[in-house]
Amino acid sequence: MICNSEAVRQYYLGKDLPAKRIVRVYNGLNFSKFVPSLILEMTRSTLGLPIDCQVIGIVGTIQRWKGQREVILAVSKLRERFPEIRCLIVGGVYDPAYDAEIRNLTEALGITKTICFLGHRTDIVDIMNAMDIVIHASIAPEPFGLVLIEAMALGKPLVASKAGGPLEIAEDHVTGLLVPPGDPEAMAKAVTLFLENRDLAAKMAQAGRRRVAELFNLKTTIRGVERVYESIL
Repeated sequence: MICNSEAVRQYYLGKDLPAKRIVRVYNGLNFSKFVPSLILEMTRSTLGLPIDCQVIGIVGTIQRWKGQREVILAVSKLRERFPEIRCLIVGGVYDPAYDAEIRNLTEALGITKTICFLGHRTDIVDIMNAMDIVIHASIAPEPFGLVLIEAMALGKPLVASKAGGPLEIAEDHVTGLLVPPGDPEAMAKAVTLFLENRDLAAKMAQAGRRRVAELFNLKTTIRGVERVYESIL
């Protein structure tokens, strides 16, 4: 059995499966396809966003454990200090009832002009490049978290939940900021730190890109799977 994180491997070890048959091979991505871009005008204009506003975002299917509700609550706090901030919520709807709930919450908080629901997108590289900060907000442990390595590969400052796979992907205060799952206040503080310390944000983002290149590239994943097959021949 190939697990895409140590968190997943430990889960299955707890099921009394033979340890020698459970191996960890991290997911990887084609690093060459994730090119950071500072040319934001076209994408932001297409999305109807002001060119010079702060843009944060979350990418993932719309379902409760992915934490879009917590991001919306964090944004309501952030608007007090950053009134022009915008938040992109990107992902197809998995749970229609939850989708309606978070849209109603956005209206109740009076931030419908701040939150942009983009639905399912195939141009994720362009969308992420238009963001200043990428947020991962799962309230339950994420098995891996492909969005994290995509954001890091694009050189984006990352705020992520401190549980599951993200603990192995991002190094807290080195390649990103990790916050307790389900804590909008901590999330808002982490985003504020990045927005008010652009040099720090850039430093962590660059470190994150290097980490993905070293540990989470597709060639490393392929070689890891090859070793598994070689071990059982």
